Amino acid sequence: MFEKLVTKIKNSPVARAVVSIFSFGMTFGATGVVALASGGSSTPSQPSLTNTLATFTEVFEWFLESGGDLLSWMLDKPIILLSLAIFFVGAVVGVLARIYSSF
Repeated sequence: MFEKLVTKIKNSPVARAVVSIFSFGMTFGATGVVALASGGSSTPSQPSLTNTLATFTEVFEWFLESGGDLLSWMLDKPIILLSLAIFFVGAVVGVLARIYSSF
């Protein structure tokens, strides 16, 4: 029974998102340390716009995929769905109250 619980937790989208975020930070942290340790060159290489856009596209694609996993997980849980509904209803009421009070 305990093994099923551990497997369920390991395979959950939230756990994968947390691990992805942690590994993303560790990757960039380690990259910075390696770059500082190597001493670098006297003329740093200039990243091209194509490389920058490719990196941005890759990160944005990961963000959308992880966000979709998290959103689908949240929509499966009624208590989280209720809290989201209350938040959005409150936002709509707040906007309408501001519009009404401006007249």
